[in-house]
Parts: sequence; structure tokens; C-alpha cells
Amino acid sequence: MKQGLLFLGLIAGISASAQITIDDTLYVGDAIVYYNLDSNATNLAATTGAAVTWDYSTIAGYNGSPTHADDITAASGTAYASDYSTANYCEELTDGVWTFFTNDDALDETHVHGFVYNDGTTEFIITYEVDDLKAMVYPMNLSDTYTDPIEGTASIPTLGNVAVTGDATVTADGTGTLLIGTNTYSNVIRIHTDEESSGTFFGQTIVISRESFVYYDLSSANPMPIFRHDAVEADLDAGGLYGFSAIYSKDQVSNFVGMEKNEAVAFSVYPNPSTDVITIETPSATSQISIVNSNGQVVKSISSTQLKETVDVSSLESGIYIVTVSFDGTTSSQSITIR
Repeated sequence: MKQGLLFLGLIAGISASAQITIDDTLYVGDAIVYYNLDSNATNLAATTGAAVTWDYSTIAGYNGSPTHADDITAASGTAYASDYSTANYCEELTDGVWTFFTNDDALDETHVHGFVYNDGTTEFIITYEVDDLKAMVYPMNLSDTYTDPIEGTASIPTLGNVAVTGDATVTADGTGTLLIGTNTYSNVIRIHTDEESSGTFFGQTIVISRESFVYYDLSSANPMPIFRHDAVEADLDAGGLYGFSAIYSKDQVSNFVGMEKNEAVAFSVYPNPSTDVITIETPSATSQISIVNSNGQVVKSISSTQLKETVDVSSLESGIYIVTVSFDGTTSSQSITIR
């Protein structure tokens, strides 16, 4: 089953206690700046419970990658105001997902009305105009979990509007210590959200999925998450697969993808530059090949055991990308130019 994503940067700030309440939700003016870290790093999904340690002390970054501003703005001031007329706020993550939401003080809930994302080639507008998502039911403590139905419309280029239904499961799945490079945060809570909706279009099954692992520093006065591991995907059946995964961190790290530990195994990528197809040759069988754009987003991911893999890159925008190949727990990376 494909994993889904809900960007929950919008859902809450953190009070001094180890719980999230309606008083901690985000409003216009809340903001943070993120660095991209290695999108191929594990999401540590199995690390759950009380007093756990999420260890990203050895995670690599992307040297020269731009930072990403994450701002809470008024939904009415965005280019998508007409699509989300019932939303009060928008979480605008630069080169990431824009999420539209409302805080309901009377119900002690935050509701998501949908999201917009662009994988670098295609824009998707997902609206939950029939049944919006309860992104958070307050208060939220460790081990609290619930599943909420969603229903609405996916606006997909080349296909048009597709009616979709599904659900999302939200869980406060851990508290403890988060290690990011050389930085340690000892009072952290993690919110895990898994969302999936689907519909049909002329016999084709369309699946929209999102997943997030979002970390909040309970000791910080800034209500925004300090670390997030996100993925989003649109499976259009015969129409292709679109999406990306990304790790956003408030802290930059000192080692980078393509350097030091990531140069352990040599492989070749050609032609370079390329316009339509590249060939990746490896000296031994690989478990994963990823192509990452300049924003640190995985735009193509291939599970492969072939020594020679041909990859179609004709849909990618012109620019410099990083090809990362995994060999039995070791990764190697090279840059390639797409014209």
C-alpha cells in the first residue's frame, strides 16, 4: 500500500506541557526557515513510544540547496483563494505543499480543506469540499490516534477534475529526544499522519497519498515544527506517477550528499547532460536509485537490482539534479544536468 502525506506544520504549536491544545494552533505570522536534508534518509517509522531517540545525527544535507520559508498566511490572499473559500489560513511552504486550513475553537479542532503541490512538472489541486479533514482533535497526547474520512475533488492536468474519497489517520506516536547533526532536542513530540484518497476516471484508478512525520520541540517558543519527513504521490494509473519526498530541518548539517561517506562506490551516469533518457551503470546490484532536484525533493525513485538501468527524464525541468544510488546501506551520488 502506498504511503500518504499530510503536512502538519499547520496543525499546532506546542504548549509547555507534553500535549497539543487548541491554544497552540498556528495563525497568520507564524513562520520558520528550513534546510533540505537527505531525502533518502529513513523515516524512523518504527521508533515510537515514550522516551525514544530519533537519531539523525549522521544525516547529510544538500550543499548549495536553497532554504525554504514556511509561512502561515491568510488563505484569502493566495492565488488559490477561490478553490479554498472556506479556509481561513494557508501554510505556504516554498517549493513544497501548500495546505489550507481553519482552526475551530468551538470544536477544539483544526480542519484541512485541501492542499496544492507541484512536483516540478505538474500541479495538483486537492480540495475537500464535501468532507474536510480533521487534521487535529485537541488535546493530543502521546498515543492518541484517530481516523477521519475525507471527500472532495482532485484537479489533475490532462485529466481534469476527479472525485476522490478516502481517509487519514493521525497519531501522536512518540515523545523523546531528536538528534539533528550535532544538535540535540530532548523534549520532542512527533505527529504521524497517513492520508490516502482515490477515485476513478474513465476506468483508471487515481490515488493521491501523503505521509508526514513532524517533530515539535516542546521547549521552544516557536510553534513551528523543527523537523519533518514528508512524502506526497499521485498515481494516475496509465497516466504515470508524480510526487516527491523531502526532509526539512530548522538546522543545517555539516556533511553533504555526494561527499565523504556517499562516495564509497563508483557508478556512471550518461549522457551528461541529457534531454530525455539517462543510463545508470553500477558495479553491483542496487536496492534504490533516486533523482533529487535542487530543492532536495526526490522527483524519481526506482527500486532496481539491475546493473544497467535506463531512466526517462524527459518530464523533468531543465536544471542540475543529483542521482543517488544505494548499495547495501551505502549511498553514492553524482550530479547530472537536464536540458
